[in-house]
Amino acid sequence: MNIFNPWLDDEPSCEEHDDAPVIRSSNLSTYLEKRIGRAKVVLIAEAPSHRGAKFSGIAMTSERIILGKGRAVLQKVQLPEFQRTSLPRRWRHGLAEATATLVWSQMTELGYETTEFVLWNAYPCHPHEEHNRFSNRTPSKTELIESSHVLRQFLSMFSNVQVVALGNVAQNALTEMGYDLPHVRHPANGGATVFQQGIVELVPPPRPSESNA
Repeated sequence: MNIFNPWLDDEPSCEEHDDAPVIRSSNLSTYLEKRIGRAKVVLIAEAPSHRGAKFSGIAMTSERIILGKGRAVLQKVQLPEFQRTSLPRRWRHGLAEATATLVWSQMTELGYETTEFVLWNAYPCHPHEEHNRFSNRTPSKTELIESSHVLRQFLSMFSNVQVVALGNVAQNALTEMGYDLPHVRHPANGGATVFQQGIVELVPPPRPSESNA
């Protein structure tokens, strides 16, 4: 199969621990538990990346963010509750992932605390090209339909929270499920500036009374 499930599958040649899927499952459980009842915004992208959730277990979150080794703005982010799973001798500071860096940077710069926004994907697992588990591909329509119950269950945990789709794949998947939600350009492939502008327009500051003081 050309799908990697971060919470069930392993990558023995690249992982520090034999129980890497268990660690990633724990990361995800902790991530969601800390944001239920606190999150103000949900961002839904396309699918996990081989440099992001594949090793962190958390959507649009790289190990470099977990370790506080990313951009200057992200070095202030404290996430000691999460563990890395990739080999330190291969990736000293953890893997970096462009979309993760852009999304976390934008939300942090807007003033959101780490538990005030929650990230997920239209397709939960990492889709990759055949015979290359370190590649990314767009999930098929069939894959999106067959996994739509996962996305619906995720959204039910944040039923009173603003939801924004990132990119056409996420928007189309949500529309097929009956959701009519705003969307912005996905930050990948040169879309960073348009993404940032769209987020600023759609997502209000978390504490507007403070920003207007």
